[in-house]
Amino acid sequence: DPCRFDVSECLHLRPGRSCMLRCRPPFEGRPMSASCAPGNTDPAGLAWQLPDCQLRSGYDLLPVPSGFTRTSTGWQCAPGFEGSISVSCSPASACRVDTAPAGCSPLLPCAVGEFKDVDDRFGFIAGNLRFGPAHLAGTVVEVQVRDYRIFFVDHCNQTIGEPLEIVAKAAVNHACCKQDAYLVTLLPQRLPPRAEGLMVIVSTSSISSAVGSAVGSAVLLKDEGIVPPVQQSTQPSVAIQAQTAAGAAKLLALLTAMHLGISLSIP
Repeated sequence: DPCRFDVSECLHLRPGRSCMLRCRPPFEGRPMSASCAPGNTDPAGLAWQLPDCQLRSGYDLLPVPSGFTRTSTGWQCAPGFEGSISVSCSPASACRVDTAPAGCSPLLPCAVGEFKDVDDRFGFIAGNLRFGPAHLAGTVVEVQVRDYRIFFVDHCNQTIGEPLEIVAKAAVNHACCKQDAYLVTLLPQRLPPRAEGLMVIVSTSSISSAVGSAVGSAVLLKDEGIVPPVQQSTQPSVAIQAQTAAGAAKLLALLTAMHLGISLSIP
């Protein structure tokens, strides 16, 4: 199997020489030695044993690109993506042919308004978030939309926790991008660590599309709460402690001298 074994090192091997038989990527295995006896004149006189070449654990012969799912009937757009799928084939390494789907693009809200925090406590947020209907390539498309989901995200657009809110698709059809078509009120809640923004994700399936690095429209968070003042330490500084200790020592020496009737001059 030329796709599994690499025997190129052993082609046209001269008598008295040896070579190595190896595994071709993505197969893995220990290379095996082959040899041609000295004085050999038989074209088939190579002494050899093929290595045990196996696919590494978890290797996917057909990786799934972002925005697609692979089913028993073929490729489909992943939840949160829409489009007309086309498939192309191209040669790849190790005698493979890559099958690459194309045509699925993410559904995104056509607009997301600025979020203003109205909670005056530091580390908490509350307020209204407005956003427009889903669109694809500039055209409003809500036929496949199930709902809209709002998440906290970090600076890498990684979702944090469960959705803050799930907003059902409106009963009316939006013919154009109305920037305040949807309004969600976020009740007062504590900001999780690493949260730097809010993201609106279009959901087209009961299967969450927010796995890992999410695809959606994000808006930055700015905590408008008042930063609590830094508590001043009641512990005296080292210098003050040293001065206090020195003063106490002098006072003790003076009191001892007075008790013994000794005249003592202390600066």
